[in-house]
Amino acid sequence: MTPNRQFTSSNLRKLRKATIKGALFISLTGVLVAHTGCGSSDSSTKVQHEVVTKQEFTKGVITTVEEVTKGDFAIADEKVVPTKEESRVIVKYLDGKIDTMNMSQAQTIANADPNNKSETSTSSNRGIGQAIWWGVMGYYMGRRTSTPINQKAYKNQATYQRVNSTTNSQAMSSRKTVSTTRPKPSGSTSKTSGSSRSSKPSGSRGFFNSGSRSSGG
Repeated sequence: MTPNRQFTSSNLRKLRKATIKGALFISLTGVLVAHTGCGSSDSSTKVQHEVVTKQEFTKGVITTVEEVTKGDFAIADEKVVPTKEESRVIVKYLDGKIDTMNMSQAQTIANADPNNKSETSTSSNRGIGQAIWWGVMGYYMGRRTSTPINQKAYKNQATYQRVNSTTNSQAMSSRKTVSTTRPKPSGSTSKTSGSSRSSKPSGSRGFFNSGSRSSGG
């Protein structure tokens, strides 16, 4: 049978000190753990940024589109204007009616044309959106600058040659490189720069499936 332990004043003082030291150790450990946890949280939620560069046109363009047969449109003229804000599309119909669209309105029509979803068209009929997409105006709407203007989008060969040698060259020479910073998507991987539109279908042939492509972007 274990005898009852008797604590002297000295033993009580030692026990009290040990208890205080233990309590302090536990408290300090809790503070350090909490601090470490906060640091990890801040690190995991820190937003990373990336620099994105793209080319923008400093000048604008006015595109005139004519209805050559019912529902079939072709570019009759394109010319460069001093600012992008002056850009517009003029549409002339067979019945004599004339419409003028700003860039935003023309963009909506071009985006709505299913034939503009790839780099080639499968349609033999040029709607307004398709015609302007394959001209100089198309560059302002997001078509890659590595895809040249297509002569079949123009009213005739003479119009195409004139626009290609003047308006197209002037628009291209007005480009400048612009860099912007944006939040980097979580888990993103580096991608080769280029258009977000779908690539050319393998072996596809269509109305606008002609013309050489340059290596520029």
